Amino acid sequence: MKFKISRNIASKYLDLKIAVLIATQLKVNTENEELKTLKRKVETEIRNKFTPKTLVKHPFIAAWRSTYRSFGVRPKKYKPTAEALIRRILHGETIPTINTLVDSYLIVECEHFLPCGGYDLETHRHMDRDALNFS
Repeated sequence: MKFKISRNIASKYLDLKIAVLIATQLKVNTENEELKTLKRKVETEIRNKFTPKTLVKHPFIAAWRSTYRSFGVRPKKYKPTAEALIRRILHGETIPTINTLVDSYLIVECEHFLPCGGYDLETHRHMDRDALNFS
């Protein structure tokens, strides 16, 4: 598999770092008690540490908002994914339960303010398995 980033993106965002992980033969369950406990812990920490007003002052959230503005997206209207998820928690919602894999990266997103995502390459056959292009 090749991972490509256009020259335009690479030249505009010199410090850009993207990680790609391809895993095979994963056993993904619908739920896990340890993950459920960890999610509740992360939610409590977020609620104890932030309010919607203080969240935007966090350096990582501010950096993501600035990045969104740099490519013409209004972050008040279209929030960076980590901010959107954390705001949902601050408004009383919980980290959703999807499956053990997705739940795990949602926890990482909340703890480290990093956008994370995943695709099942077997399910998403329409995706180009040989190249992921960001242009």
